[in-house]
Amino acid sequence: MVILKIVCVCFVVYSLSGCAAATFPHIAPPQKDRRHAAAKDRAENYFIMARQYDLAGLPKQALSSYENAYSLDPSSTLKQILVERYVIGSLYTKAVLLVKQNRREQALPDSDKILLSGIYLRMGQYGHASDILFSVEKKKKEDWFTLGLIQESFGDLAKAASCYAEYLKSDPTSLPLTLKAGYLYAKAGRYAAAESVFVAAAKAIGQNAQLFNAIGEIKMAKGDTTLALDFFKMALVIDSTFKDAIYNTAQIQIQKGHFNEAIPLYERLCENDSSGGVFTRTLALLYFYVQNYEKVKTAVKSLLSNNVEDGELHYYLGLAYESQDSIDVARMEFEKCIVIKPAFSDAWVQLCYLDLRNKQFDEALRTAERFTTALSQDHAAWRTRGYVYNARKEFSAAIPHLKKAVELDGHDVFAFFELGSAYERLHDIDHAAEAFKKVLVLRPRDASAANYLGYMWADRGEKLDSAKKLIETALASDSQNGAYLDSYAWVLFKLNDLNAAYTAIQKALIYIQDDGVVYSHLGDILMKKGEISQAYSAYKKSLTMDPESDDAETIKKKIKEIESNPNFLPQEHTLPRK
Repeated sequence: MVILKIVCVCFVVYSLSGCAAATFPHIAPPQKDRRHAAAKDRAENYFIMARQYDLAGLPKQALSSYENAYSLDPSSTLKQILVERYVIGSLYTKAVLLVKQNRREQALPDSDKILLSGIYLRMGQYGHASDILFSVEKKKKEDWFTLGLIQESFGDLAKAASCYAEYLKSDPTSLPLTLKAGYLYAKAGRYAAAESVFVAAAKAIGQNAQLFNAIGEIKMAKGDTTLALDFFKMALVIDSTFKDAIYNTAQIQIQKGHFNEAIPLYERLCENDSSGGVFTRTLALLYFYVQNYEKVKTAVKSLLSNNVEDGELHYYLGLAYESQDSIDVARMEFEKCIVIKPAFSDAWVQLCYLDLRNKQFDEALRTAERFTTALSQDHAAWRTRGYVYNARKEFSAAIPHLKKAVELDGHDVFAFFELGSAYERLHDIDHAAEAFKKVLVLRPRDASAANYLGYMWADRGEKLDSAKKLIETALASDSQNGAYLDSYAWVLFKLNDLNAAYTAIQKALIYIQDDGVVYSHLGDILMKKGEISQAYSAYKKSLTMDPESDDAETIKKKIKEIESNPNFLPQEHTLPRK
């Protein structure tokens, strides 16, 4: 609003003083009416006196002389000068009365409407000024510009853009105003109008990198990234250094997951990085996504050289070192991060994961305890502590911490998932199902939760149709997930669809071959199909893979039962081909 007032002041002064001259306005030759000629002579004398008072720094005397001059010769030029003086002196009421002269506003000629509109602008009555200016029949481009500024101040972006578009009809080659009008239309969601403004300007101005980039941005806003990319490329053909087009092209590549295509573009942006390191920071993340950890470290260290107290940069550096298995250095960077930014949850979480990854469960718990002490109201802290207890197989201890996490944030799907897992491991199926259902309410197509709940029901022989649908939901998101295929085989087995179950378990074995549970399921399916020798081999392999599993004793009993069968003859290599 302050900017608008400044602009409006400039407009008023320009419009009011544009006709004023350093000398008295042209006086027509003497008329036959001697009294009229004498009045003009006296008006001229008052005008000269007013100028002299101005030069002497006596504004009140100057104003009085201008008023006397106007009373003797009420010309439009003197009226403009006098209105200007009233406005400068904040004598707005006098200025309005002088222009209106007991006439209705709508009955005023265009010149007086423009004059009156300028007065109302100075008075801060923008709505009134706008109404009067809109009523001017023959508006000049300057009038449309003023109307555009007023509509912008009201927040009516589309109307402001349409005013600027009217300005452009008189001056179609004004690139700054073209961009302003188009982007205002875009902000108002009027993409077709925005594109029309840019295309019309391109015809008037010719090929221009800014215009092609602007059209590309409109295409991108409409979701047409293919055409948007074409326009950005055309902009870069005209000006290969145009950063807006380089940036927009890179953003599309990132949206598409084409990180390798985005990297050289960001490298160009970083050549003369005036963004305060924003481009370099993004480039470091892109390097991380493509697993170029050496370049991640180089980029992050260059940023740290200018700001060693940036905790987020230490976090990124820690991730790079962790990915290269430099665990001690990674830990040091994460610790630096939380010293600088104690509330940086991700760094705390990563510290715990480092310990769990190296099976340092006691150290992981100590870190998790530090986390909840430092950030007692952070749901991620309690969730992480619960996760650590789950990893330690202390499921009863995990539950209160996970409950605390969901109390602090009822939308923490990861905490609900871990809570469901803890309950399931404690064989509290009802509470486990409740937790997994909560995950699916918050994230309806969460594959992990759908698979877990479906398998849990299938394993108990409950709600088999619902279990099948849930596991199918998981497979719809990842059809090559061995765990999901194993769950699907198991629910089909429970539904007594043995051939389909056997097909599914064979697919599961393509993607997961080191899980004793899968071979245990294969053994059950084969056993029910009557293929005892192959079932025996599957059970033996399951036991070899996971001799300490919860089901180990059950599998041993199945093996003994088969071996006790007098008709059983063990064979080598009896497992089905995968």
